[in-house]
Amino acid sequence: MGVPLAALSAVLPTTAADTLTHATRAAAVIAAGVAVARRRNGWALIVAVCAAWVVLSAVTGPGLPMLLPYPAVAAGLVWLSRSGGPVAPGLLVDAAVITGAAAIGGWLIVQPTGGSTGLAYVVLDLLLVAAALRLVGFGGRPPPAQLMLTAAVAALVGGDLLHALGAPAYPLHTLWTVGVAAAALHPASDRRPRGRSGPVAVSPRRLAVFAVLALTVPVAPALVEDAPATALVPGFLGAGVALLLVVRLAMLASLVGKTAEALAYTRAQREALRNELTHRANHDPLTGLASRAALTARLNGPQRQGSLVLFDLDGFAEINDAHGHETGDALLMEVAGRLRTVFRNTMLARLGGDEFAVLCRGDAEAAARRALAALRPAYRIGPRELHVTASAGMVRISNPAEALRDADLALDAAKTTGRDRLVLFRPELKEALLRRSTLAGGLRNALDRGELELHFQPVVELATGRIVAAEALLRWRYGGEQVPPVQFVPLAEQTGLIVPIGWWAMREACAQAARWFSRHGVAVTVNVSAHQLREEGFAEGVLDTLSAAGAPGEALIIEVTESVLITDAGSTRAALERLRSEGVRVAVDDFGTGYSSLSYLMSLPVDVLKLDRAFVAPEHEHRQYAITGAVLQLAAVLDLVTIAEGVEGDGQARALTRLKCPLAQGYLYSPPVPAPIIDALLDP
Repeated sequence: MGVPLAALSAVLPTTAADTLTHATRAAAVIAAGVAVARRRNGWALIVAVCAAWVVLSAVTGPGLPMLLPYPAVAAGLVWLSRSGGPVAPGLLVDAAVITGAAAIGGWLIVQPTGGSTGLAYVVLDLLLVAAALRLVGFGGRPPPAQLMLTAAVAALVGGDLLHALGAPAYPLHTLWTVGVAAAALHPASDRRPRGRSGPVAVSPRRLAVFAVLALTVPVAPALVEDAPATALVPGFLGAGVALLLVVRLAMLASLVGKTAEALAYTRAQREALRNELTHRANHDPLTGLASRAALTARLNGPQRQGSLVLFDLDGFAEINDAHGHETGDALLMEVAGRLRTVFRNTMLARLGGDEFAVLCRGDAEAAARRALAALRPAYRIGPRELHVTASAGMVRISNPAEALRDADLALDAAKTTGRDRLVLFRPELKEALLRRSTLAGGLRNALDRGELELHFQPVVELATGRIVAAEALLRWRYGGEQVPPVQFVPLAEQTGLIVPIGWWAMREACAQAARWFSRHGVAVTVNVSAHQLREEGFAEGVLDTLSAAGAPGEALIIEVTESVLITDAGSTRAALERLRSEGVRVAVDDFGTGYSSLSYLMSLPVDVLKLDRAFVAPEHEHRQYAITGAVLQLAAVLDLVTIAEGVEGDGQARALTRLKCPLAQGYLYSPPVPAPIIDALLDP
């Protein structure tokens, strides 16, 4: 409404125009005052100054008192510009450039009048122009309210210029108050300007403004009245030079802008790479599940409750070996999918290989059993139908730092006790681990400390009771206690210590065999591990040990398990044949617990069968002894000597005698004893 009223005042008679002008200005100031009544910012200052300006214009008219509000208006504009954050230095330079150009034009307009008041108006108007340009400038897109306020300032400055030229100025001055009121009433008047603190870009709009200034400013003084004609030449030359400088600076700014864009692109690429590396570190690339690192970070974080479940696929290595890694990877992705269907809204991770982990709350045990059931059905991988189960270990988290280790102990227990089952962590598992760790550490120094010794168990003829051989058995006394072989022998196998311990036992056994065989014809049987048997030069090492002890090959019997003979037949045959060629006999230990196939015995280098105690049943077990009798008859046909192990009662001995078993070994005759006791038995 203020715009048509201001236009109307320009055509009305003087008295009516004055009345309409004062009324419009007063109404605008009142409306603006209502809008900013509760604000304490630049808007309130500008409206208050505008009200004072309206009062002064009505009371005093044009003159020096009207100049007093100008600095306050400039301060209000600066206050508003600061509310949007710091202003980029480039925008301040833009404001200074345009203000300087406006100063030249203002001087050319006012100077001919020669009035000091006009000059003061020019200076203060330039102050308002600088403040308004600082508010809006060329950066970002200012809110509409600030654009309206800037337009109001332009109306005020334009009115002042008209007044200096002697033309009516009150319509534009009225638009000044109307513009302030409209801006204060606008809904976006409280919105802060954005995009004004970053680097100033080289935009076509900015270049156009600078180009116009470069052309007009040098020429303007030469165009004023009474200026010498010779001033046109340097004016135009100056304009050309200024324009070239603008172009050159634009090129430089463009180069700087492209460099900044390249740097920004490089930073973005580096950030993307960092994010990608972080994602890869926290996710399994095959299944997309969380990684071990992510699981560990979660366990070390604020997570203090819930349960940790580890899953390990049973027989996955065989599937990988038989069908290739591509099939194995496809199977792992299928397994991950099935686990996702069971464990929703919880952390599911792949720790590596075929091991998965779940960190969950609620009834984790029931969920883990559902997961085991979900993993049992067949998997269709291409043309193949594969079957795989899983073992699981679970721990309820009380100490996050030990949760992974405890769950892994439970998982090992599940795989050891039969697979395809869930085992909950128990403190005994940790105690067993500490026990194994302690024993493994002690076993490394057992030979140096002289803690190992050999005991011997006699092998006797069932018909006469005569001792014909003795089995060498390892014993370990550690820390004042006798450690059972069932505990330390597997540890020696796992740590590789079985090889040096085995050679020590071979030397000790051959030393005893040299004495007993020369005096009584008693041979010594020595158990040989698969690790030792696979060593290059094993046969020559045994023969050298026999030679050093002064014992013939017939004094030694090498005991190996049937599983080693079957699975490593190619690699062990040459070594065993070499030993047999020197008189060393080969015995199959614990026959009946592995493959138990006599067809293998027809082609393997074997001299002695040692029947497992499972074949030596109580005397009344006729069905069991029928099987034992059949084995004895087939062994006799193959010209193999048979030794029955685990004979503990007279009834067992009588039954084996009836079956014509030639040799026996067990507690009925003697437990494993030190060598001096065997000496006493041989020399009663």
